[in-house]
Amino acid sequence: MTEYLNYIVLFVLCLWIILTILLHTKWESFKTFLANYDLVALIPSWNFFAPNPPPGDYCIMYRFKTEKSFQKQSQWESIPMPKRKSYNFFWNPYRRDRKTIYDICSSLTDEWRDIQKLGYKHQFIQTSLPFLIIANFLPKIVRKKSSQASLYQFSILLINNSLKRNEPIFMSKWLNI
Repeated sequence: MTEYLNYIVLFVLCLWIILTILLHTKWESFKTFLANYDLVALIPSWNFFAPNPPPGDYCIMYRFKTEKSFQKQSQWESIPMPKRKSYNFFWNPYRRDRKTIYDICSSLTDEWRDIQKLGYKHQFIQTSLPFLIIANFLPKIVRKKSSQASLYQFSILLINNSLKRNEPIFMSKWLNI
């Protein structure tokens, strides 16, 4: 009796694995068939970037002006990020920094698109939390570059490696340090 039970359990597990693999193929008719009959969601669906994959990576760029020459501005520079090391797959204390920057930039660009759709002016974005986080973080970096800097501006770029292009998403007005 237990031998038959072992075969039944093995058959069910194999069927479950096969159905799971088939669900993750591009076979659309099977996916719709399975969606109609898998009422309790026994077949797992692993969509790690569901429903849409991220469009790329974000980069915060900044530049500044000094008190002496308001007409002259520095070149655009990206905020410094630690380089990845070979051991980072095992221990990576900076992964949260990258994730935080991605989340803040993503939130800011979403809010900026919403504000533009509603037809509001640029000053409304300056009260958003993601804008304020970036605006309060950047003066420390700018001061390290130039102690004479009095104004700064930042921009968010969407870096799309698959298309090999950088797309500017947002640019702030000049802000006081």
